[in-house]
Amino acid sequence: MPYNFVSRIVGGECLLNPDKKRELNRIAHGIIARALKNYPTIKLMTFRIMSNHLHVMLEGRKGEQSDFMGFVKRELTIRWGRRF
Repeated sequence: MPYNFVSRIVGGECLLNPDKKRELNRIAHGIIARALKNYPTIKLMTFRIMSNHLHVMLEGRKGEQSDFMGFVKRELTIRWGRRF
């Protein structure tokens, strides 16, 4: 069964600037590719990065879904957060 995860930026700020969309997408694609290697039972359906939140739809074991999302959010925070 697919699950839709939504993760919002603290305070609802628009930190995912559309002017930097290409760079953010490049970083996000790399992080998600690595996460899929780390969690091979996860099946990614789709993801979308908005200006103040992230949508990810995936299938997998419940515990691994949380671990997968934790990895993605942590890596995005580290890599994208360096720019501020």
